Amino acid sequence: MQKPGEHKTRWDLVPFSELDKVAQCFTKGAEKHDDEGWKTIPNAKEKYFAAAMRHIAAYRGGQVVDTETRQSHLTCAISNLMIVNYHTGGQ
Repeated sequence: MQKPGEHKTRWDLVPFSELDKVAQCFTKGAEKHDDEGWKTIPNAKEKYFAAAMRHIAAYRGGQVVDTETRQSHLTCAISNLMIVNYHTGGQ
Protein backbone atom coordinates (compact mmCIF):
# COMPACT_ATOMS: atom_id res chain seq x y z
CA MET A 1 0.00 0.00 0.00
CA GLN A 2 1.28 3.44 -0.92
CA LYS A 3 1.90 5.77 1.98
CA PRO A 4 0.52 9.32 1.88
CA GLY A 5 2.93 11.62 0.07
CA GLU A 6 4.81 8.70 -1.52
CA HIS A 7 5.02 8.99 -5.28
CA LYS A 8 5.79 5.94 -7.36
CA THR A 9 6.43 5.83 -11.06
CA ARG A 10 3.30 4.59 -12.82
CA TRP A 11 4.73 2.03 -15.23
CA ASP A 12 1.20 0.70 -15.71
CA LEU A 13 0.49 3.86 -17.76
CA VAL A 14 3.23 3.17 -20.34
CA PRO A 15 1.95 1.62 -23.60
CA PHE A 16 4.37 -1.31 -23.71
CA SER A 17 3.45 -2.17 -27.31
CA GLU A 18 4.93 1.21 -28.31
CA LEU A 19 7.92 0.76 -26.03
CA ASP A 20 8.57 -2.58 -27.76
CA LYS A 21 8.63 -0.77 -31.12
CA VAL A 22 11.22 1.66 -29.75
CA ALA A 23 13.31 -1.29 -28.56
CA GLN A 24 13.08 -2.72 -32.08
CA CYS A 25 14.40 0.59 -33.44
CA PHE A 26 17.34 0.47 -31.04
CA THR A 27 17.95 -3.15 -32.09
CA LYS A 28 18.10 -2.14 -35.76
CA GLY A 29 20.56 0.62 -34.85
CA ALA A 30 22.73 -1.84 -32.92
CA GLU A 31 22.76 -4.22 -35.89
CA LYS A 32 23.84 -1.41 -38.21
CA HIS A 33 26.31 0.30 -35.88
CA ASP A 34 27.26 -0.65 -32.33
CA ASP A 35 25.17 -1.68 -29.32
CA GLU A 36 25.70 1.58 -27.48
CA GLY A 37 27.39 3.64 -30.15
CA TRP A 38 24.70 6.30 -29.78
CA LYS A 39 26.20 7.14 -26.38
CA THR A 40 29.56 8.20 -27.87
CA ILE A 41 28.57 10.02 -31.09
CA PRO A 42 30.14 13.51 -31.23
CA ASN A 43 27.46 16.24 -31.22
CA ALA A 44 24.85 13.58 -30.47
CA LYS A 45 22.19 16.05 -29.32
CA GLU A 46 22.30 17.95 -32.60
CA LYS A 47 22.62 14.87 -34.83
CA TYR A 48 19.82 12.89 -33.21
CA PHE A 49 17.54 15.93 -33.00
CA ALA A 50 18.07 16.50 -36.73
CA ALA A 51 17.36 12.82 -37.39
CA ALA A 52 14.16 13.00 -35.32
CA MET A 53 13.01 16.04 -37.29
CA ARG A 54 13.70 14.25 -40.60
CA HIS A 55 11.51 11.36 -39.44
CA ILE A 56 8.75 13.75 -38.34
CA ALA A 57 8.95 15.62 -41.65
CA ALA A 58 8.76 12.36 -43.59
CA TYR A 59 5.70 11.32 -41.57
CA ARG A 60 4.07 14.72 -42.10
CA GLY A 61 4.83 14.35 -45.80
CA GLY A 62 2.77 11.17 -45.94
CA GLN A 63 5.50 8.56 -45.48
CA VAL A 64 4.47 6.29 -42.61
CA VAL A 65 7.30 3.73 -42.73
CA ASP A 66 11.04 4.40 -43.00
CA THR A 67 12.27 2.51 -46.06
CA GLU A 68 15.67 1.72 -44.51
CA THR A 69 14.58 0.35 -41.14
CA ARG A 70 11.01 -0.73 -42.03
CA GLN A 71 9.96 0.96 -38.78
CA SER A 72 7.39 3.69 -38.33
CA HIS A 73 8.87 7.16 -38.83
CA LEU A 74 7.22 8.19 -35.56
CA THR A 75 8.85 5.30 -33.70
CA CYS A 76 12.22 6.30 -35.17
CA ALA A 77 11.61 9.91 -34.11
CA ILE A 78 10.72 8.80 -30.57
CA SER A 79 13.90 6.71 -30.43
CA ASN A 80 16.01 9.64 -31.59
CA LEU A 81 14.39 11.99 -29.09
CA MET A 82 15.05 9.50 -26.29
CA ILE A 83 18.73 9.70 -27.24
CA VAL A 84 18.62 13.51 -27.27
CA ASN A 85 16.99 13.40 -23.84
CA TYR A 86 19.71 11.03 -22.59
CA HIS A 87 22.43 13.40 -23.79
CA THR A 88 20.79 16.42 -22.17
CA GLY A 89 20.46 14.66 -18.83
CA GLY A 90 16.68 14.76 -19.16
CA GLN A 91 16.58 18.55 -18.90
